[in-house]
Amino acid sequence: MHPAAKPLWNSTFVRRPPPLWYVTNGDVTVGPVTTNLLVRGVLEERVPEDCLVRERRWNAWRRLERIREVAAVKRALSRREPVQIEPTTWKEPAPVEPPFAALASDLRRAPEPIDALRLALDAAMRETGAFVGAVHRRLPTRREFVTACASGPGALRRIEEVLDARTPLFELASSGGTLCEIPRPGATSDEVSHRLGLLPSCNGIAMVPVICAKHLYAVIELGRPDHAFRRGDFEKLVTLSGVVSNGLGMIQNRA
Repeated sequence: MHPAAKPLWNSTFVRRPPPLWYVTNGDVTVGPVTTNLLVRGVLEERVPEDCLVRERRWNAWRRLERIREVAAVKRALSRREPVQIEPTTWKEPAPVEPPFAALASDLRRAPEPIDALRLALDAAMRETGAFVGAVHRRLPTRREFVTACASGPGALRRIEEVLDARTPLFELASSGGTLCEIPRPGATSDEVSHRLGLLPSCNGIAMVPVICAKHLYAVIELGRPDHAFRRGDFEKLVTLSGVVSNGLGMIQNRA
């Protein structure tokens, strides 16, 4: 008497998708099915031996007996060993929403660029924990910026302020550069700290450019009094600037 059958492989839940198979007899194709379901079909003779199979990531079909798990079952049957196939516990993961999907949707409905910039600043401050922030929009002369929107203590008085584009900060932004550090006297970061308003102690500043059609369109500046921006927060800000660039491009195309 044979001992109790043991599963040929573990079927516990896994986070990564298992192999999924398509099966064809030349006329009808079914799938995708899990490996365990495929093997169960072979064991119960519901999948004919002359069928071809293809894993969903493959480009070519293979004969059924070339699938390792199917071959293992056939060997067990040839030795008259009992075979137990457990069902696969797998659920297709829900689609992952892209970063800032809600912001991207709001930007598509923004009637004017200034509305998009206000949405961008609100999202940037919310996502990074910034205490103060501003967005400076480049003027058509390309030699000056104007503060289009601002938020936080002392920042509102900066709105509509005209800024020289030939400072180190704007030159850095024009080259596609970013900034994330603790302000230092005389450094580019000190320019941002001075412009963002009256903070008791600006211990962290961040800047990202907003590029449209390969040209600098605006600059987002953020500050916080407690500590430097964390790497994860700054990465969010960089991603957000790309989303804003795309949104502004769509607004300009509608014009």
